[in-house]
Amino acid sequence: MSDPFKHPECLKCIADRTAKYGANMAKLECSGIKADVTEDIDFSPYPVAEREQMRNAFRTLLDPILWGSSEFGLEIRDYQDLMVKCTATRKMSRTGRRVGKTHAMALHMLHKAFTTERFKILVIAPVELQIKEIFDLFDLWATLSPNFRDSIDKRINNPFTLKLKNGSRIMGLTAGTKAGQGAMTVRGQEADALYLDEADYLAPDDIGTLFVLLQQTKAGERDAKYLWASSTPTGKHQHFYEWSHNPRFKEFHYPSWVNPMWTVKMEEEFREIYGQGLQWDHEVAAEWGEEMEGVYAHQYIDRAIQLSEMFLGNNGMWDYNKQEPKAGCVYTMGVDWNTSRNGVQIVICEYDTTLVTNEDLEAGMKGRVRIATRVSIDAKEFTQSKAVEKIIELNYTWQPKAIYVDQGYGSTQIEDLRRWGNANPESQMLARLKPIDFSTTQEVHDPVTKQINKKPMKPFMVGNAVTFFEKNVILLNRADKDFEKQLRDYTVARRSRDGRPVYSEGNDHVLDAFNLCMLAFTLEFTDLGRPIYTATVRMAGKWGERPPGPDEAMDTPEYMGKIQTKGKRNSPITQPRDIPLNAMDYAKNMRFWQRGTYKSNKMNRPLKRDIPY
Repeated sequence: MSDPFKHPECLKCIADRTAKYGANMAKLECSGIKADVTEDIDFSPYPVAEREQMRNAFRTLLDPILWGSSEFGLEIRDYQDLMVKCTATRKMSRTGRRVGKTHAMALHMLHKAFTTERFKILVIAPVELQIKEIFDLFDLWATLSPNFRDSIDKRINNPFTLKLKNGSRIMGLTAGTKAGQGAMTVRGQEADALYLDEADYLAPDDIGTLFVLLQQTKAGERDAKYLWASSTPTGKHQHFYEWSHNPRFKEFHYPSWVNPMWTVKMEEEFREIYGQGLQWDHEVAAEWGEEMEGVYAHQYIDRAIQLSEMFLGNNGMWDYNKQEPKAGCVYTMGVDWNTSRNGVQIVICEYDTTLVTNEDLEAGMKGRVRIATRVSIDAKEFTQSKAVEKIIELNYTWQPKAIYVDQGYGSTQIEDLRRWGNANPESQMLARLKPIDFSTTQEVHDPVTKQINKKPMKPFMVGNAVTFFEKNVILLNRADKDFEKQLRDYTVARRSRDGRPVYSEGNDHVLDAFNLCMLAFTLEFTDLGRPIYTATVRMAGKWGERPPGPDEAMDTPEYMGKIQTKGKRNSPITQPRDIPLNAMDYAKNMRFWQRGTYKSNKMNRPLKRDIPY
């Protein structure tokens, strides 16, 4: 008996998986690829003259490639041969367009059903058209093979079903992201094998439902239930991406140009269709790349997790329930109100000046931000009073500089917090609380032109958080998979007529609370939200200020943005420190300065900002 793991593909697989997974490579369940599928069959009962003939007959029946060639006249490509013959119980094929992954998968499932009694197969795809393509192949092959045609017991289209006389069945169902119901049509079905076509386009909830079907629930069921997932990658780092890094899965990766029909003309046409960017990476090269129209780039999310590992240790994980405020850190709170179905999400972000290297300091970075803690008030316990009480408690514990809350579903709660803050002035609730309406605009101060620009609130808030990621400021908790998933899943669903992005809807409530936290940092501590216009003005004797000290000379660099006039060095000066609320206030203050009648009520405001942008 030959060693089934001596097949060239098996030897390559073992070497690659050992390098990638080490000892975990053994988690893959497979029986190798046999050189001869008939070597375990005893042909001694047959007459000697008939043994070779019977061996060839069994070989043609048991080898799916020979069977497909004999019955349907199929010409199988080398890489299709490897995918079909692989015996791994969990495998995935990441392929480009025109590689023939659907044909290979259809041949494999049909051979399984034809050669195994009472074998139940489910084929799942995002849309019905993809299911129809597979069953159209079955119909075509039935016209080419009398043996296969005679084995068919029933063929129906609603749902797509092929029943064979040996008791086996192939059923095709859709479980696409448009349904958003966790593959409801699949619930209650039974399956010995599961085939997922365009698997990267299936929703995570659908995958969770489908995996239940692979678990053994009855005595006597087949132990080794089978899964084959195939797709061109979308760039989403979800289930299909995770399987490629899971030692329980065998991965096949074939770009479009492995097709023996690939020509220069075909490449030129593909270039015209898919261009040079992400579409080419996904559809042709079958590379993961980034998600098209993704908001938070995966590379920045991955880097934020790596930074947590580098600065905080413990594999970049921390327990939200065990965190306490740290001296010297600055905190903001973000609150996303929701309906009773989704509950309330509260996030507290921490700005820590110790999370920097010497290189960061040289580059001007003074600290980094992480989610110190977050609280989810679930739907089952959602009450207005509970949410308000929790915010009050967290306000006392963490002493945030600002509390930014979503105004959408929280008008009543916001009024309760204001009333409570008015009755308890020591809490500073009134000064810290700021409702944010996502549908309005935000005034942004241009630090160069000093002009005020109005930006749509939701795109500005999201873009602000993205900027913090791009500037290498964010640390992510590796243990918080829910928040990481929300970051990776957040996409631009479409754009309005004026070009504004309309973001994907779904499970993004923690993300909204986090974005509110980051918005608070920007609007409270940077020149975009609270600019400092410093002017050094030479005044007449009306104010009667003291002469400038030795460090207050008018030509020193300490006073940026100063207004200089020719005159004596010992002329009295003053520095108004008010922050104009808008362009009108700014112009009014300038007139006062020019007249020498300006009086500031914010002289103690510090020059330096705590939070760099």
